[in-house]
Amino acid sequence: KYIKIISYSSKVKSATVPIAIYGAGEQGQILLKKIILDKDLDWKPIAFIDDDLKLSTLSLNGVKVIPTMDLMETLRAIKISILIISFSSISQTKINEIAQVCKDLNIDLRIIPSMKLLTGQELEIGDIRTATVEEILGKRDVKIDLKSITQIYSDKIVLITGAGGSIGSEITRQILSLNPKKVYLLDRDDTLLWNLNLSIQKSLHYNLAEFILADIRDELKVEEICNSFKPDIILHTAALKHLSILEIFPEEALKTNVFGTANLIRAAQKLKSVIFINISTDKAADPISVLGKSKLYSERMVAQSAIESPDCHFISVRFGNVFGSRGSVVHIFKHQIEIGGPVTITDRNVTRFFMTIEEAVHLVLKSPMVSSTGDTLILEMGNPVKIYDLAKELIKSSKKSVEIIFTGLKFGEKLHESLVGIAEISSKTTDDFIYTTKVKPAHLPAKLNTWQEFESIFNS
Repeated sequence: KYIKIISYSSKVKSATVPIAIYGAGEQGQILLKKIILDKDLDWKPIAFIDDDLKLSTLSLNGVKVIPTMDLMETLRAIKISILIISFSSISQTKINEIAQVCKDLNIDLRIIPSMKLLTGQELEIGDIRTATVEEILGKRDVKIDLKSITQIYSDKIVLITGAGGSIGSEITRQILSLNPKKVYLLDRDDTLLWNLNLSIQKSLHYNLAEFILADIRDELKVEEICNSFKPDIILHTAALKHLSILEIFPEEALKTNVFGTANLIRAAQKLKSVIFINISTDKAADPISVLGKSKLYSERMVAQSAIESPDCHFISVRFGNVFGSRGSVVHIFKHQIEIGGPVTITDRNVTRFFMTIEEAVHLVLKSPMVSSTGDTLILEMGNPVKIYDLAKELIKSSKKSVEIIFTGLKFGEKLHESLVGIAEISSKTTDDFIYTTKVKPAHLPAKLNTWQEFESIFNS
């Protein structure tokens, strides 16, 4: 293992909170420098911890490197209050192991968003944050291919719909670091756009972002936007996605998820040579809900567009629940715990697929590299998480006594989700975390007034 040692002068600090950094590589050394030079931070670096036993005699800028032959004994011996993981990529098994040891020893485990450093953005102390239960459960050892991804987006004009949402805003942050020519950020929610504006103001490439307040339901406006800005790449994340609400208002799903997507597809087809990435959901696999059916039809329209416009690259990307996204089950549970409960779960055995926002978005951005036009790509989500276990962990970490009650599955909900439909055949791509399948192509529908009219077309 090769370690590039970064040398710098530093003064002895009179800090009182003992910390250790897991990972003695370049990233860990940059982190050490930031900690030492921050006059307002009361952290005292005690040691680096690293898996490479050959580094046991090494001292980096006065901080000893300790090998992890036995993590429990190591952490018990050095008596720290905080452990910061500085690896940009770390397996779920490893982070679970570290988290369990930290929990047993009452050590505060903290992490750095891996994509922050992998995309060349400067690390700030504020980026270091406590590892959440959902991040520990959802963390995957995703392989990073930054060079190839940069080649896709460098010097390109990019349009992101639903830019103010959880996925859209993370896509925005990552793309801004990939040297685009221009990034147009579209959302119909002015508050979300404003929040996004505030969150990226410190980005080195903030001047490349332009905000658009518009609704993809407005066909003329969508066409005007695409004609004016002529994007090379469209990342379509805008959607209505709350399953229970859409069961009550199915026509709204029709207007946004189907007709809104159709408006964007029509405009994209006129651009020529555009890359169009449609963000879908695992609920589109053998759908029984309004959400699932509307999103599967969006995939089918994308597949049809690939046939009609062979000069373009039309794909859909399907994945499960994303930790940290707005309206996720984690947010619901945290709110229920905060108010004293009860925490409500549909069924003791219900499971869902989960992934962190950063990992999901990285794979979305990589998708054009490993796909053929017309494909529906499926992000490999690992083993499904038992929602009951997730709820118990969140309650345990809150240190509150909160009751869990079971409400029964609602209409449109499944006990277990799948990523691939029964009639679909998945194939591997060149990426271990991305699979591909084909869905039945479907033409963009004429205007329909009711969900029942749509279902007759959907089932035909």
